[in-house]
Amino acid sequence: MVVVARARTASCIIHGAMVVLLLWAWPVLAADDGFVPLDDLDPRRAWRITSVNVEGLDVLQRFLYVPKLQTQTRAWWVFWRARPDFQPGDLQADSVRLGRELHALGFYEAKTWPQVRILRPAGATDDDPGMVEGRIVVDLGERVKVCRLEIDFGALPIEEDGIRRLRKDFAIVVGQNFTESDYQGAAQQIVDYLGENGYAAATVQRNATVDVPRRCVNVSYQAIAGRLALFGDTSIDGLTEVSEGIVRNEIVYERGEVYDTRKVAETIRRLRGLRLFNIVRLVPEGIDENDEAPMRMSLTEG
Repeated sequence: MVVVARARTASCIIHGAMVVLLLWAWPVLAADDGFVPLDDLDPRRAWRITSVNVEGLDVLQRFLYVPKLQTQTRAWWVFWRARPDFQPGDLQADSVRLGRELHALGFYEAKTWPQVRILRPAGATDDDPGMVEGRIVVDLGERVKVCRLEIDFGALPIEEDGIRRLRKDFAIVVGQNFTESDYQGAAQQIVDYLGENGYAAATVQRNATVDVPRRCVNVSYQAIAGRLALFGDTSIDGLTEVSEGIVRNEIVYERGEVYDTRKVAETIRRLRGLRLFNIVRLVPEGIDENDEAPMRMSLTEG
């Protein structure tokens, strides 16, 4: 069974020359306030840095990204300490990393430029370092949206009610913004859905084709269900003080029942509810010749 959804996209006219001019001019205009491209800084000189900011993002985005920058600056509450040494490669790496993270959020047109403003020129020796202020200028552009979604279950007898239930909370929605986390999460939702219906070794092949000029992403998933499985024997590792009987009383499935990830999750929940274990893992170990999935439980007491 193949499930397909499409979004209507309106055609628009883009003045290519104007777009190219704006993209070319952005870093130049941003440098009018004394900031220059990072490459203009003399790497043979010693430099220290006062602060690093990210411009072109809203308040929430800056709050999320600025603390993750690797470029070291002095915290305001230790004002008596010397300013840290500035490594231009760190700011360059931060700029590249920020660009990748924005792409993962669906901003495939996003561009970043690392820049510095020289507050004090560097002397001839390392004992007389210069002082700079750093920033990363961001041009987000427009986010891409999901324009087409296809889920291929092959010859599996998937009921319409099951499809509706899966699609109700599906992470990928036609017409909504595309993010890589949703794209990966939706694949796991399909695996979980198949696991609820007996397919213990299910996998999913996924594909996303991004059309940046149209700001569209076509997403497809192909489910590879594998064999229908039954619960097999459950082995338990890691017990020292707790008796095995206490653990087995919390297992909600029985050998020979159709495999169901919901029963696996419920067993884990009940074991954690005992407050006897720091770590609880319960996973199938393949499917044997009897179409049974032996279960392995790993516990850490504490």
